[in-house]
Amino acid sequence: MKKRQFFYFSFLLLIFALFGCTETPKEEKQISPIVQSNSEVSSLTDKEFSNLGGLNDLTNPTKENFKKVEIKINISNFKTLKNPKISLNDNWKSVFGDNYWFGSGSTEDDKFIYNYKMVLYTENLPDEEIEKKLKSAKYKITWKNKNDQLETKTYTFGDNIKFSK
Repeated sequence: MKKRQFFYFSFLLLIFALFGCTETPKEEKQISPIVQSNSEVSSLTDKEFSNLGGLNDLTNPTKENFKKVEIKINISNFKTLKNPKISLNDNWKSVFGDNYWFGSGSTEDDKFIYNYKMVLYTENLPDEEIEKKLKSAKYKITWKNKNDQLETKTYTFGDNIKFSK
């Protein structure tokens, strides 16, 4: 009887060892973009104001009539997304109209880092309106998921705004 119990115990132990130690395939992890975005609105320095051009058309322009806006977007896992694309409106004149004084930007496509710096004429443009306009400007990221279906996420440039002096 003890031999039979030993046999059953050994057989069960062997079954658990064979099936319990085999690794089941893990489901492929769903990858979404990791986006860090911020916009900072601040006053111009004296030097920045002295370098502004086109002030002749304004009546008594002062440094306080202008603000600079810096926008940064970093998609840290851009390379790990499958077929990623980003579409954004880089025409800030269309967002701010006549308040847009000038600006320039750059992107690093391999990591996707977007930087844009602009100067706004803000004599009749309060901070609340700047925030509203930044929140109305959107950008969209598309990529394919693990099932090769197209995924899309939309963000606004006003998701993370900081106003400083």
